[in-house]
Amino acid sequence: MVQTSQFTYARSQAGVIANRDGLARLGKVVDDSNGPVLAAEYAGLLPLEGRGIYLQPFEMTQLQREGRWDQGPLLVSIERREFSAILIWKPPYAPGVYRERWTRDALQTIEYSYRPTHKYADTVVYRPRPKKDVP
Repeated sequence: MVQTSQFTYARSQAGVIANRDGLARLGKVVDDSNGPVLAAEYAGLLPLEGRGIYLQPFEMTQLQREGRWDQGPLLVSIERREFSAILIWKPPYAPGVYRERWTRDALQTIEYSYRPTHKYADTVVYRPRPKKDVP
């Protein structure tokens, strides 16, 4: 465990520290949003900005895959663009990791109803797509 902490965990945390400016920008995205925000990796920014955590995508994805959670209401909320922002962590060193945290249906609905606007700290910021711009 000591070696794992020194070499694996310490390196990943060094990356977080290096992303300090990006994390500050993500905090501003959350602070400036006029409604609920969905986030997985950096959900801790939500309470830091005085907001509640709407849901934990990874945990709910696991429950959905086991047939123990109905994601239908969440998908409807995403399609209705009820979230001011959705933050999806997509680090270059772990491509596809976001697919473990979000269901395929959620990702498809996000792509349909939201558009990427920025990327800070390896996190893509999605904002609601105007209904007239739906692909």
